[in-house]
Order: sequence, then C-alpha cells, then structure tokens
Amino acid sequence: MLSALLAVALTSAPGAFPVPGDKGQVLDARAVHFHVPHGLAQLERFYHQEFKGDAQVTFVRGSDDKGRTLTIRSKREGESWAKAVLHDEGVATSIDVSPVIRMGQVDVSGTPPPVASLVIVRSSHVEEQLDQITEDHAPKHQ
Repeated sequence: MLSALLAVALTSAPGAFPVPGDKGQVLDARAVHFHVPHGLAQLERFYHQEFKGDAQVTFVRGSDDKGRTLTIRSKREGESWAKAVLHDEGVATSIDVSPVIRMGQVDVSGTPPPVASLVIVRSSHVEEQLDQITEDHAPKHQ
C-alpha cells in the first residue's frame, strides 16, 4: 500500500504538496483542504518516505482540540506550499495546506502623494496666549 501511495505522489505536479487519493488518483494540488481515507500513521510513513533525507522539510508531531496532528513544513525552493497540517480523524485524515503565493516583479515609479496629512489648528484662545507671551518676552525694537 505504501508503494502505491508513493507512485501516486510522484505523478503530482512539481512543487505541489503530494496528496494520495482513495483509488490511486492524485487529488487537485491547487486545493488547500483535503480529506483522505488513510490513517495518520500511514500518511506519516508515506511523507517520511516522500521527503526522506531532505533537511529542508521538517516534521513535528503534536495535538490540538481535534486530536493528534502532524505538521510538515517545507523551505525548499520552487514549492507551491509552505506548511501542511494533518489532523487525525481515526480511519481518515484531513490535510490543511498553506500555499505559497509568488508574484512577478512589478516596477513602480512616480511620486505619490503623502499617505497622510496632519493639520493642527490652534484655537483663538491659544493664539491670544501666544501673542501675550511674545509681547512679554520679545525684545522691542524701535
């Protein structure tokens, strides 16, 4: 069964997170949530085999309010995913994939207006006080 899962993963899109399907098909790599009919232990063996010896892919076991989890993180170049969290649901497993979004270079030129302008208005009372201070402390020229 593990070899069948591995064969399915190898046919997935390059850089996509490999998700084994129910009957040997590859699930849509663009999706971010999957529900697969394999147990967490079986998928953990599959992913350790899939990413064997790659130091840029890490595995962390844990748990949350739903039960046991396995978090897989990738720092490899060209991947379309950064993190996948596998949630144990007994005989099935749900997989949440965090995609990587890449954009091309965009050249921006021009002089934009300021993002914010701050205008402070003095009250007439403050103006009177400033005039009084100026009269009292400014040297008088004749």
